[in-house]
Amino acid sequence: MSAAGSSGGGDGQSPSASRARYVPWETLGVDLTLHIAQVFTDELSPFYDEADLAKVAASCAQVGNATFTGIAESIFTVLSPHFGEELSVTKNSTAADLKKVLKSWGRPQSGKKAELWERICDEVKANPGDDDEDDDEEEGDSEDEEAACGGKGGEGGKGKGASYRCPVARGVRQRIRELRNARITKSKAKEVYGLWPSTVKALPTEPRLVRSIGGMGRVETYAVADVKAAAIRRFKNYAGLMKDRQQSQAWKENYYGTKEDRTARCKAVLAARGVSEEDATRALQHVWHAPFLTDHSSAQLSGPEREAYLGAGALEVANMAHRWLFQSTHTPYRQHYGSLYRFHTFAKSGKFKQIDALERRALDLGLREWAHGQGSLEAALSHPSLPACLKAEVEAAWTKERAERPKRLEQIAALEERRRGIVQRVTAALARHEEPDTALRGQLQSLCYQLATLGARPVSLVPPGSYYDMGLEDGDDVDEDH
Repeated sequence: MSAAGSSGGGDGQSPSASRARYVPWETLGVDLTLHIAQVFTDELSPFYDEADLAKVAASCAQVGNATFTGIAESIFTVLSPHFGEELSVTKNSTAADLKKVLKSWGRPQSGKKAELWERICDEVKANPGDDDEDDDEEEGDSEDEEAACGGKGGEGGKGKGASYRCPVARGVRQRIRELRNARITKSKAKEVYGLWPSTVKALPTEPRLVRSIGGMGRVETYAVADVKAAAIRRFKNYAGLMKDRQQSQAWKENYYGTKEDRTARCKAVLAARGVSEEDATRALQHVWHAPFLTDHSSAQLSGPEREAYLGAGALEVANMAHRWLFQSTHTPYRQHYGSLYRFHTFAKSGKFKQIDALERRALDLGLREWAHGQGSLEAALSHPSLPACLKAEVEAAWTKERAERPKRLEQIAALEERRRGIVQRVTAALARHEEPDTALRGQLQSLCYQLATLGARPVSLVPPGSYYDMGLEDGDDVDEDH
């Protein structure tokens, strides 16, 4: 006996082949056929809409197999659940009764009575020529209608003159056609499919006229088919998008809940120091970027250890807020920040870090100028509004200003002389009705920024309002929040 015969039970087949069981599609029961159809219909979502489902049903209907035809008809029933349904209303029924039917079907209820009746017929009848006595299919269906129904003809959509008919109402066919050709805007792609503008910008676009508050306007639109494909690559399926949104919502709730709780702790510290609710709110909004207000590191702590962490963090942020509140009220910090912001040349990236550095420099310059203006270190430290957390910084600022002030004034005088020279050249050129050298603007901005970093506050450059006027007068508003 051969090895194959001994191992395969004597019939020359391997054990795996002898155990294989192939069930013909024709022998599948009704329950299994319905289950297969339900696998497809349960996927209905923006990622897999009625047009996609109709395509599957059409493919099944064209197989020419009774089981696949049954699957197609089950899917068609989901697509057009009211097709062929006997109506409890007529075109002579009241508008209220017609709206009641449309509401139960989840269809729009606006419009005149004739429009309501037409909308009901669209869900029940196959073709515009159908009436209550004649449901024969009208010749000349569009290719889209044939595709939605699996083609015209006999079982599975094959054959001419056979009795198989399209079990999809004309309203459903119209919606399927619209879905296949639908286009959406960038904002809609974010709302429905969760795709950020940076993702959809690579997709092909087509300008369309849309109505807005100001009238008709042109916007770039994207094919829904392209957007769905990108969304499926990003989230795999609609359940993936829902999971991503749930996680995002949970993160937001945690973020804002944490921030609200810790902001309240900081306000309590400031209130104990006599700071009003309004001033505390304003100061804490300015230091919103403090890590303690939103970090989740305390989630792993408990008991006294967690309270110690929260207490220390609240004290640190309250001190930051109190320092800024004193500086913005009593020192020329705002003017220094305005000059630095106006004349700084920002890099394309990292603007927040650049603004943060400008503010730190402005706070340092403002505190040094205020301390020097008090006349003595003792007078500065005994100022009634000076918070205790700022006294060490005031002492350091006083010492630093006394040591560096003479040299700094010399540097300011040299830079100011150079600035005046460039301004004179610009003024003379304009007086001759000549266009000044464009490089002068860059030189002016650089000189003014250097002056601002040294504590000088360059004001308007002549001639005012011209291309070369880059001045910032005292009192001009500059956005300090960052």
